[in-house]
Amino acid sequence: MTNRSDRKVLYAALCVAVSSAFLVGGYEFARNSATTLFMQTLGTENMPYALAVVPVVMFGMIYLFGKVLSRTGPLRAMLLSMAVTAAVMTGAYFGVRNGSPTAAALYYIFAQAYIVVLVEQFWSFINSTLDSTQAKLYNGIVAGIGALGPIAAAYFIHSYVTRIGTEQLLLWSAATLLPSALMIILAYRYAGEPEPTEEESGGKAGTLHLSLILETKPLLILMGIIFLTQVLSTVLELKFNHILEMTIIEKNARSAFLGGFWMKVNMLSFVLQFVATPILLRKLSARAVMVAIPVIHLTLAAGLLVSPTLAVASAAFIVFKGLDYSLFRAGKELFYIPLSFDARYRAKQIVDAFTYRFSKGITATALSIWKTIAGSVPPVAYPVIALAAAGLWIRLAVPLTEKYDGNAKK
Repeated sequence: MTNRSDRKVLYAALCVAVSSAFLVGGYEFARNSATTLFMQTLGTENMPYALAVVPVVMFGMIYLFGKVLSRTGPLRAMLLSMAVTAAVMTGAYFGVRNGSPTAAALYYIFAQAYIVVLVEQFWSFINSTLDSTQAKLYNGIVAGIGALGPIAAAYFIHSYVTRIGTEQLLLWSAATLLPSALMIILAYRYAGEPEPTEEESGGKAGTLHLSLILETKPLLILMGIIFLTQVLSTVLELKFNHILEMTIIEKNARSAFLGGFWMKVNMLSFVLQFVATPILLRKLSARAVMVAIPVIHLTLAAGLLVSPTLAVASAAFIVFKGLDYSLFRAGKELFYIPLSFDARYRAKQIVDAFTYRFSKGITATALSIWKTIAGSVPPVAYPVIALAAAGLWIRLAVPLTEKYDGNAKK
């Protein structure tokens, strides 16, 4: 990484934060509308089949991103990703407005895929701009400012979706990408565009440079952890959606509930990002932070096993998402900072973005096969799988943090 003045780094970080606020605020519109429209046209029982397709779509998107990155560099690759996303959302609006189940299914799949590809590009830039000391201070703040977008979007949905209709949220989601793009341009102007080494320039080491994952132990362990986090996330989400579908029947009422639900998620994330994350990352060891997170999820999964109600399912899912968007995200990114350009921009898309959705897809596929063979998945299976995933996550967090904590003490 090149030397930059602290002021320019701060300005760049603030621009990224504002840009991400628009991006993830727009995703709040996309996530809510995609979930509601899919439930309405196809039902939650078909969600696992849609999730199973997401990894295929993800891999294609990441491969195309790698090709564009090789030809244009990080900034233009990000802007093109945003432009394509806005175009797809606009096209999906006309399909779902006409009541097309196919459009609703494709939109749900796309909404699951696009956000992680874009978000990882944001963090690739941050990890290429900040050093470890700056990241421990700024990562939580960047994520906290970014959380203002989804908090505002969730409040809007909760308050007004019954008046404007769920379908209009697709256009709102597409519109947020314009200010997001403008702010990311400013961020790159302040900090400069990260550049690869000569050996990695133009994708010489590969469009995805997959060999880096096998050669770099932290990347391999991170991939395992990301996989487990999304096994946990998937079973919690499916359990939550099933209980929600049985409890709240009417479409717009369900959208309003989801708006309030995600507002709570983002409010929790906001508090954790601004208050807890900067303090904990500076005061505690990486191991203490990265082990404590799955221990919390282990406890809540046990609670869901004992009391499978909407309140408990909501609490378990809210806490998972709140920590995932704040402390876990900010802490995880620290492990990328010492790595190469290709590790931060190419391998990261596979480790974080692809594995994120691949895990959801493979978990959903396994549950679908189970359902096909047995006729149904026992309700108790979801919290039991969550308990197992959290336990394995704890096991992987120890070797991940061993070298990092050792270097930090030197």
